[in-house]
Amino acid sequence: MSIQQKLAIAFSERKRRYFLQQRYPNKFTSAGLYATHAHLFEALEWLCKAQDKSPAAGALYSSYLITGGWQTPTIISTAFSLPAFQKAGSYLKRDDLLQRSENAGEWVQKQTIDNIDDIEADSLAHAILAINHIKSTNPDCEKNIAKLGYGLSKKLEGIDSSSIPQSLTPYSLICLALARADQPVGTKLLKKCQNVDSLFNISEKCLALLAWTDLAITLNLDSDLEQIQKHVEKLMLTFERTKWLAEKPKQNTSDQYCNISGACSLSILLFSFADLANDPRYLNAAFKLNEYLKNAHFDAYVPKTEYGAMRDNDPLHLRKYGGRYSTHTTRLYIDALLAEERYFHRDQQ
Repeated sequence: MSIQQKLAIAFSERKRRYFLQQRYPNKFTSAGLYATHAHLFEALEWLCKAQDKSPAAGALYSSYLITGGWQTPTIISTAFSLPAFQKAGSYLKRDDLLQRSENAGEWVQKQTIDNIDDIEADSLAHAILAINHIKSTNPDCEKNIAKLGYGLSKKLEGIDSSSIPQSLTPYSLICLALARADQPVGTKLLKKCQNVDSLFNISEKCLALLAWTDLAITLNLDSDLEQIQKHVEKLMLTFERTKWLAEKPKQNTSDQYCNISGACSLSILLFSFADLANDPRYLNAAFKLNEYLKNAHFDAYVPKTEYGAMRDNDPLHLRKYGGRYSTHTTRLYIDALLAEERYFHRDQQ
């Protein structure tokens, strides 16, 4: 590389950093504004609000919109959030969070067990994975998981796998749910897991990689882990070079946003592969990514009564993309914080 090229790159990097720091002065600070525990407690408190304010006991609202308030509770939003209560409750030794996970699991089971034929495949998959987190404390969960797994397997036989919704429910998550329910995972679906590059955005891609990693470990698919690592490596280098995970909306505009849910998922992946690949680069990138997430957490407008949620997107130009705070993103953010917490306290585990 010539001196002129190096100077051009250095100038471009300096200009880019200045451009971003004028909009978000806390984005690239050397440390988070608050301790990890403070962020963790605030995010958990918001999930508790999403459950307490829901009209259905145990269920969680799917999101909060600045312009529309709380949105309808769903099976997916409740099932997806349940592991956050269970993991945080176990780590923090808080029985109240463990009880919340039980309540969410009870609601999910009531909504799905007696209505399997009417529930879509993606909701069944999320329900199986959620109930699996609390089966050790509830003897009925084992048979319910088996029943839901059988129903999911039969449902997949009757539809084209290409018609399964991809948003929040990648093929790898469907396969993981089947594996958790001791149902056979078809080779067609396993091959679908590899089509990560065909997914629309970084959030879907990272969520697919998370589920695919768990699936590969569960089924001892070493070759799949090697493929996953290549994707993770590429995403890590993208973040390291640009310091964001930029996306553009579907509309043909110049607006951009940083996909927060994708950043949270990537952080969890990086912590996982720091151990799986024994590579300190992943750990270093994970800490940087969590630093950004913590600074983004409290650097946004949200009504005081709903404080603590993580917004879905970090807008770089127009704030309208940052007006949605979902249980999906907040749960992933909690997982990312717990991954960091566990790393620092692994000697005490």
